[in-house]
Amino acid sequence: MKRRSWLIGTGIAVTLIAGLVGGAGSQAPDTQEPLSSVWRRPLRRTIALAVSPDGQRVVAVTLTGRVVCLDGEGNPVWEKVIPGADRAAVSRLGELTAVYSVRRPRSRKVHFLDGLGRILHVSEPADPVESVTLAPGAQMAAVAAGAKITFVVLDGDGVREREVGVGAEPRQVQFGPEDTVYVACRKPDQVLRLRSSGRTVWRSGHGPVDYSISASEDGGTVAVACQPQPDQVQVSLLTAVQRPVWTTALPGRSARVRLSSRGQAVVVAYQHRLEHSRQSRYERRLAYIRGADEKPWFKGGAYSAPLSVAVDRFGDWVVALDTHVRAGSPDFRLYGRNGERLWLYSAPAHVLLASSSLDGRSIAAYRADGVLEMIRVATP
Repeated sequence: MKRRSWLIGTGIAVTLIAGLVGGAGSQAPDTQEPLSSVWRRPLRRTIALAVSPDGQRVVAVTLTGRVVCLDGEGNPVWEKVIPGADRAAVSRLGELTAVYSVRRPRSRKVHFLDGLGRILHVSEPADPVESVTLAPGAQMAAVAAGAKITFVVLDGDGVREREVGVGAEPRQVQFGPEDTVYVACRKPDQVLRLRSSGRTVWRSGHGPVDYSISASEDGGTVAVACQPQPDQVQVSLLTAVQRPVWTTALPGRSARVRLSSRGQAVVVAYQHRLEHSRQSRYERRLAYIRGADEKPWFKGGAYSAPLSVAVDRFGDWVVALDTHVRAGSPDFRLYGRNGERLWLYSAPAHVLLASSSLDGRSIAAYRADGVLEMIRVATP
């Protein structure tokens, strides 16, 4: 068997053991379970998944550059072949899809497609593409490449591009309010809020602190995680004007944050530091935080290595995927606001990729048996 590294959820790299690809799964029956599979489709050699914010579209990219768009019931909407593609982003109702390659100098084109799979525009930055982010209204995209962000505006007046220098290398881009974006950069490490005109609203950061960001749906708040000291993770919730709502610290490293779409709760995936007999070791954990004055809850440990997959828009529940190598089956676990386990769904095969809608209710998962599966949360 081969070991493969894939991206799950919000960009956390893990290594899972992939078995032999078998036959396709079948359509799942209707159910009222809090967490259940609603449809399955065979789609071998899938390497990227994107779910629209409303869960009504899923875009999958295969190793051969085949791009497939499915509706909320798993029915095909359109299909395209874009050689070299290995990433996608999709807006509400699939009105706009961006398909591109990550960090490939010879494959720098970003294809923008409409709801029927027709190519609207092709952008080609001078540097390899790091990421593409779509605005909530599907009328603007931010292409991060090199030390620049290219804002692509697609509206009734045609297509316009504006290239903006950042002064560092963008690694994450999240849309904020009033025609702005939040950007987490490296070389040097920093976080800034930037207008599409190129004007910097605010900037912070000093030294190599490994920033991770996640903005609310309206862009009014942004969660920021960093590592200001060795073996210490700092997590903050900021307003759009950089005012701290709360800040807390965790013993660990390599933190990645996800903010609920309404901005009430932050889920942090990180490596927790444990000390015993003057020795330190690290375990993969999830932390759920609502504020510095509210006690967080944690998942993970010696027998569990959870990855954040989805969070409710108000933070009332979280879905995590247990990826521990000792697990008998890959389990999607539904946790309540206080950390109590509400439900468990065991996937029939190892999960290689997972991506969720903005409200967390629709989760697309690609399995080692070559099947794409849609899992839904049915809690109130």
